[in-house]
Formats: sequence, structure tokens, C-alpha cells
Amino acid sequence: MGYISFLVLHEGVALKVLLINPPDILDVEMEHLISSEPLGLGYIASLLEKNDFDVKIEEMSLMNSEKKIKNKIKHHHPDVVGVTCFTNFRHGAFRTLEIAKEIDSDIKTIIGGSHATLMWKQVMDNQKDIDFIVIGEGEYTTLELIQTLEKDGDIKKVKGICFKNKNKIFMNEQRQLINDLDELPFPARHLMDLSLYSDIGRDNFFDTLETGEKISKMKKSFIMSSRGCPFSCQFCSTSVFWGHRWRGRSPENVVDEMEHLVQRYDIKVFGFNDDTFTVNNDRVIGICKEIINRGLDIKWFANTRSDCNSLNMLVWMKRAGCFEIAHSPESGSQKILNNINKRMTVGEILQSHELFRKSGLPVMVGLMVGNIGENHQTINDTIKFLDKAKPAGVGMNLTTVYPATGLYRVAKNQGFIKDEDWLNPNFLAPVYTVENSIEQLIEWKQKVMTHFYFKLFGLKRIVRYGYENIGSVPSVMVYWMKRTFGKRHQIM
Repeated sequence: MGYISFLVLHEGVALKVLLINPPDILDVEMEHLISSEPLGLGYIASLLEKNDFDVKIEEMSLMNSEKKIKNKIKHHHPDVVGVTCFTNFRHGAFRTLEIAKEIDSDIKTIIGGSHATLMWKQVMDNQKDIDFIVIGEGEYTTLELIQTLEKDGDIKKVKGICFKNKNKIFMNEQRQLINDLDELPFPARHLMDLSLYSDIGRDNFFDTLETGEKISKMKKSFIMSSRGCPFSCQFCSTSVFWGHRWRGRSPENVVDEMEHLVQRYDIKVFGFNDDTFTVNNDRVIGICKEIINRGLDIKWFANTRSDCNSLNMLVWMKRAGCFEIAHSPESGSQKILNNINKRMTVGEILQSHELFRKSGLPVMVGLMVGNIGENHQTINDTIKFLDKAKPAGVGMNLTTVYPATGLYRVAKNQGFIKDEDWLNPNFLAPVYTVENSIEQLIEWKQKVMTHFYFKLFGLKRIVRYGYENIGSVPSVMVYWMKRTFGKRHQIM
């Protein structure tokens, strides 16, 4: 594969690795906000640094100028360029690697992430400028791949990669998931410009805390304390990417990272971007006790699942600085819950809201409109559910079809979508409209959102919220208006 000439140029010198959070928009016009620092790249970078590689991270997700992208890559003179790849933003990742090859054809290009993993054959078949795909969990695979390149070793022995040689695609042996996540060094935030992420979490519904402090005025960061999901919701690809196995870091390790961020970067607010933070209640309580015992004056928020809560855990969370919890039942209709394999009942969801109320934790609810079987009755069932649950806030998305999900398989069988659609760079993961038109789905979405915020939430509460949370009113209102009444790409 021509590695010898590549390595001769750098004999005796460690390979220079550039990891890029690629531009999301090159040919597709979509609104985007940076939602978190790129923790996946941060983990890979920290492990590479630990093994004496020269590694840098570049945040390019908001760039739409190829000239700027090219200049950034040239500036670093990398030997290896790696990018992450998500479905709706795959073209930006592909084009970034094309640009790297245009600069220097000897640059080795690596792509990873959910879309590249789940659609690896199509990606390798159609993207000539990609040398390697890292399949699934990327830290040790990327490290071993780069070590092998540096030593001119046998690529076929690197577990967890896909590559092409003489127009033939090779898929190597699968790499096992990391058993002990504590062994990974913390993400290399020192390689990131953290000022770029000053607005993350800016749409938190609650700005003013009981202490009078403003969340919007505090420095924020995200942490991944666990990986994987043991559940199999029809619309979600998480369990496919990570496997149906949940793995959690130890409480001590999680709070070590929080304490490090407090001391080094003066972080005051944390968001846990775990798919389900509360799978193991005892672990969560352990994290809370660690925060309290170390005297960390911090605030944080996390995601849960309706059937993964105990009152004792929720009380400990609030005691340790949690100011908001979110869960996504997706619907208040038992018919829809059954159809999407949610594995819970409306009654169980309502019981969880009783626990939230007793603990004093405000809860945000995530809903979807447009799953298989959605109709006027199921929408009315969802409205009735909200009337009973009385959450602090609601967010709602249209059901969208992503690769490797159960919904994707159904939609393919229905002729709604085909694998070849992803070859079109302007093709976005589509809203599921086999049963209902996009106009109908938007109408239902607006009906639910306006019912909650103007009828159930009430004018008095809106005024009181505005008075108590004046700092977040502009961003929350803009967010709500766009999500409720905006164009298609703003309401997904």
C-alpha cells in the first residue's frame, strides 16, 4: 500500500497526527450550533499523547470555506488526518479528507464515528480518499493503527479497521469493547480552544438557580461517564454502535475529571452526555457522594430513563448540585411506546414523574411525533399524558430515519429509503413520512408544543419564568419558536 516511501520521509520522527471535528455544512444548508466539545476526538488524542505521538485537534464544525480548511491542515503539516463522521454531516467529513489528500497524497486519512461505522462498505466503496475506517470505539484502534503505520507493520493485524488494498476491501477482526473505561486518560481539552464552547448548554430551560446564580454566566463542559445502552428503541442506533452493553466509569474516576476541570478551567456547570446516566443507581449515588465529600461547588444536569430512577438517587442528585434532569419517553401513547420497543408503560412514566416531584428536581421531557402508528388519537394521548405529568419543559422532534436502526429496516422494506440515498451529499436523514405527510407531522408538533407552553404551562408561569430566568429568555424563546414554527431543518 505504499507505506515504505511514506515512512522514509519521517524516519526517526514521530508521526504528526491531526484530528478534526469536520465542517458540518459544505453543500447542505443547515442551522447548526456546537453542542459540546468533541470528546471522542479528545479521548483519542489523549491516548496518542500518552504514547508519545504529536497530536493536534482542530474544531472546524462551523467552517464553510474550503480555503480556511485547507490552510488549517497545511499549517499543521500532518502525516495522518483523522475525522469523525455523523450521518447528516458525512459530506463535510468526506470533503475534509479529500482536501487533505489534495494537499499531500502521502497523508494517511482515517475516518470514524457512527455513519462510517454503520455504513462502512458503502463509505469505503465510494470515497477514494479514505485510507482507513475505524469501526466502533476508536481509542485503542486508532492508537494501534498509527503505531503500525509508524513501524511499517502489518495492517491486516490491526483489529477494528476497514481498509482497501488494490481495489479490494478488507474488514479486519472486530475489536472488543473496552472493559474498564477508567483506564482511558481524560479527553485532551488542552488541545481544544474551550472558548468555542462557551455557549454549550445555553438552552438550559432553567437559568436562575435557587441560590440566585445564573447558569448562563458560568463556564460549562460536558462529560461522558458511561457508554452504551442496554435498550433497543426502534429509532435509535446507539445500541448498534456501542453494542447492547452498558459500561460505566467508577464514581471516583468521574469526579476526578470534574475536579480537574474545576481546578484547571474554572468549570462550574457540567452536562453528562451519556445516553442514560442513571442505568446504575448505586453508581450515580456514588458520584453524588464523591462530589459532596470533595466540596465541589458545581451544578450539573443529566439524562435518565423513566424506569431507571429511585427516589433515593434523585434526592442525592439534587443534594450534589443537579439542577435539571431530562428523559425522553418519546410519546404518551401506549400504542406508540409498544411500536418503538420502548419497553415501558405510560403508567410507569407517570410514576417516575411522581419521583421527580418528590425529589424537587425539575424535569424536561423529550417527545417525538411521527413514529409508526402515529395518528390523531396518539397525539391526543400524548397531550393527556403531559396534562398528568406536568413536566417543567418539553422538547419535541420529528421522527427521523437513521442507518442501522429498526426503523431504517422497516422504511427500506416499505421502499421509503434505500442505501444508495446516502451517496447523495445533499440527502439528509429523512423524516419518516410513510404514514403521515410532513405538513401533518408539523401541525401535530405545533399542537402539542402550544398546548403545553400556552395552556398547561400557563401565562402566569411564563411570566414568572421570564422574571426568574431573564438571562435565558432570549435564547430559549428563539429556540422554542424555531423548533415549533421554523423550517423543516429547524424542527427536526
